[in-house]
Amino acid sequence: MCLKYSVVIPCYKNGDKQDISNYGPVSLRTSFSRFLEKIIYIGAYKHVTESNKSVEQFGFKENSSMEKATYKLIKEILDSLNIENFG
Repeated sequence: MCLKYSVVIPCYKNGDKQDISNYGPVSLRTSFSRFLEKIIYIGAYKHVTESNKSVEQFGFKENSSMEKATYKLIKEILDSLNIENFG
């Protein structure tokens, strides 16, 4: 049994039924696959939020994003350059 096996079918949204852009993909997976994925997600989320290292972790966290990770990286680079030039 393949855990990530899914059947993708087109689902009509609205508009002209002959226009392919009016359809969206719907993935049908097994119940066991969805259940296992949810268990893994809960475990990973719990580990990340309860870990002391979670300050450096930007994935799997609420109120966290790629923008915040990028901001932190750029800020650290600029702070380092400022210390080199003025410190």
